[in-house]
Amino acid sequence: MEIYKRLLNKRLIIQLVFLFFGLLISTFLETLSFGSVIAFLAVITEPDLIINKINIEFVKKFIFEYDQRELILFSSFLLFFLFILRNFFLGFINYLSRKFTYNLVTLNGKKLLNYYLNCSLKFLYNKNPEVITRNIESLIVALCERIFYFVTILREILMMIVVMIIVFIFNTIISTIAFIILMIVSYLFIQFLKKTLKKRSLIAHEFDVARLKIVNELYFNLKEIKLYDLNDTVLKNFDTALKGVESHRVFFNTVNALPRLFLEIIAITGILFLAIFSTFTDIENQSLITTITIVAICAARLIPGFQQISTSLNVLNNTKFAIKIIKEDILSFDIPKKSNPVTKQDEVFESLELNNINFSYDSHRVILKNINLKINAGDKLCIIGESGSGKTTLLSIVMGLLDIDSGDFDLNKQKISKESLSNFQNQIGYVTQDIFISDDTILNNIAIGAKNSEIDMSKIDNVIKMSNLNDLIQDSEGGLQAK
Repeated sequence: MEIYKRLLNKRLIIQLVFLFFGLLISTFLETLSFGSVIAFLAVITEPDLIINKINIEFVKKFIFEYDQRELILFSSFLLFFLFILRNFFLGFINYLSRKFTYNLVTLNGKKLLNYYLNCSLKFLYNKNPEVITRNIESLIVALCERIFYFVTILREILMMIVVMIIVFIFNTIISTIAFIILMIVSYLFIQFLKKTLKKRSLIAHEFDVARLKIVNELYFNLKEIKLYDLNDTVLKNFDTALKGVESHRVFFNTVNALPRLFLEIIAITGILFLAIFSTFTDIENQSLITTITIVAICAARLIPGFQQISTSLNVLNNTKFAIKIIKEDILSFDIPKKSNPVTKQDEVFESLELNNINFSYDSHRVILKNINLKINAGDKLCIIGESGSGKTTLLSIVMGLLDIDSGDFDLNKQKISKESLSNFQNQIGYVTQDIFISDDTILNNIAIGAKNSEIDMSKIDNVIKMSNLNDLIQDSEGGLQAK
């Protein structure tokens, strides 16, 4: 339950409470509309059934006061009005349910991404990037939608209780038998698939992570793929991963459709059994028609209800693995807002000194051990080392992107603080091995991260001249706004 508490804020809790009361009202309207259908059929075929079953004085008086034609006319208008009211309200509740899910997903998707953005590089390096992608892309959505499916189950249970109470009033034996049969079939079906769905969902998750990995790495490995003729290998791996994901989707959608098919066969079998049974007994045709009609209406409402419950439970079983994968991140992602430190704008870089620095990404391997380094303003350094020896890691520490395990980090001969680090990082220019170019205008790529209102065009012009980009921009259609 703790994980769901972290997903809900006060606004969403209020929406959930309104949604719950809306479900109660919709249950009441369902009671009126469904009961009115049975009453309407009784008015047409067997008015005495209402008099005998419903011991309400004004109902009896109303039936005795009007003839059957007037009763049919009045009850037709009443039934039409009730169903219009009911369906409009159910449509509104469905919108509220989907809107609640929308608010839940957008809020927590943003919070999860914010959590990852604020995590240390060390944490992110130890996290599989494809897992992070899938957590943000689909698992947080699946986790939030679990609340929607819990609400769906509650709604359908309330509806089914109402339907069974109404049918129980008119025919105790038939309603009890029908309800028990439907319950047993649905329960057996859900239990039969529970372990299979859990196992297949985990396998599908692994295939999906593999699929995302191939797609994410494709662009950066294009040269190697073409040079070493790896097209077939990449295609084969992608095809295997995609088929693994889609085969589970086919299985899941297929099994979700099965309960309704089985229940419809059971319902029609019950109706035919009643018809055949009546030929060997003394049941009157009028009473038989009423009974069969009640069973048909009961099945028409109960079968979709059991279908919805079965589908919702299957979805909950199918997404249960998401809780285990993403739970730790959800319980940690309420990060306090960063305060904007007041930095000394006139503070200039003088020196940076690392003393006895130690760093490791995990407990199994030490990357940097007892490193000492001093950089003065104006120095030009070249760091040389074998691949994997820690050159990039050392640069990340120098830029303040990685927290050291032990040792001293002094900036301008003082212990580095958040304020001094922020000011220092604002003076860093960093050219990566893999150049980051966003799918945006040339202007926004140069002034990366800045709002249009904050862009200093004089600085932009200076950068363009220093980078010899004048000819490229002038030849581009749209100039600085070209993509």
